[in-house]
This record gives sequence, C-alpha cells and structure tokens, in this order.
Amino acid sequence: MSPRGLDHIVHAVRDLHAEADFYQRAGFAVGAHNKHSWGTHNRIVQFPGVFIELINVGQPELIQPHSPSSFSFGAFTRDFLAREEGLSMLVLEVRALLMMLKRSVSRASAISRCSTSSGRPSGRMDRQ
Repeated sequence: MSPRGLDHIVHAVRDLHAEADFYQRAGFAVGAHNKHSWGTHNRIVQFPGVFIELINVGQPELIQPHSPSSFSFGAFTRDFLAREEGLSMLVLEVRALLMMLKRSVSRASAISRCSTSSGRPSGRMDRQ
C-alpha cells in the first residue's frame, strides 16, 4: 500500500451546524457533533480515504494558550476564526511524512557519499 500523505483537511467555521447542514444538503455524509477536550467541536465529512473536519470553538474556556514548547490547536482555531472562516490546515499522515523524510535523508546521504568519493568537497556542485 502506498502512503497517501493527506489525512484530512480542517475547515474552520463559525456556525458548525449550519455548515454541516450545507454539506448534507449537497449530498455528503456528515458525522455526529464531537467535542475535543481542548475546547473545539467538530463534524466530519467523510470521503473515501480522506475527510474534511468542520471545526469551531465550542468551549473557549477550555482553550490553552500556545507556549514556546507546545502548539495549541484550540488557540490556533480560535485565532483563525477571529480573522476569517475557511480551510485552516492540512493534516498529513505521520507514516507518509516519516517515509518521505527517510527517503530525503537517504538521498542526501547518497549525494554526500558521491560528492566525497569523487574528490569534490561534500555539498558542493561544480559547473561543467
């Protein structure tokens, strides 16, 4: 099985139920209302192999602030919705990302070995 990379699209909306109703009227299957422990609420619009997460801030009192060592998804969503509604994030599969990183490191290592063994300084490409 090849990695697809994209897990889901996050669509930040101010009125979660109105947006879910729109998708349902358009013929899409929309999941139940869910609550995250960090203050956001969502509904899932499922497609084969990927989904759209409709999300809003349902419990602002639960949102933790960003810190130098951690990202606050709730704060990100709150701040995004203060400016606009729309596609706020793409979420990639970690497995696919790790595979891409592993390939990149492997290629970089091969290029480095090739440059070093050819007598050229590592990381430098001479023009012909």
